[in-house]
Amino acid sequence: MKKPLTRSQVESLLEKDIVCDTLRRLGEKAKRWTGGGALNHRVVAVGFLAETGARNISEGFTPIKSKATFSEMKAVDREMYKETLNLIYPIIRAGIYSKQAEVQIYF
Repeated sequence: MKKPLTRSQVESLLEKDIVCDTLRRLGEKAKRWTGGGALNHRVVAVGFLAETGARNISEGFTPIKSKATFSEMKAVDREMYKETLNLIYPIIRAGIYSKQAEVQIYF
């Protein structure tokens, strides 16, 4: 049986990724997800949250820069890092989003 990725595994996968790029990709995927039911509305809402977060970062409304990686974000603002992972982790775990095609949701 396949085991889902743990939160620490997701953190390592995202560590060197640029936060804005990841949030934009997540936003695009989630806003167009049509898995159905009430979950559909939650996923679409997460997509808009991710898009707004990426926009706020790129427009300078946050303590991190637009080219900041997740590890840089963690060093600059640990609370923002935690909340961003809280947004991303369930979507990855549910198999709705993977950061790139080569990342497998299960190992």
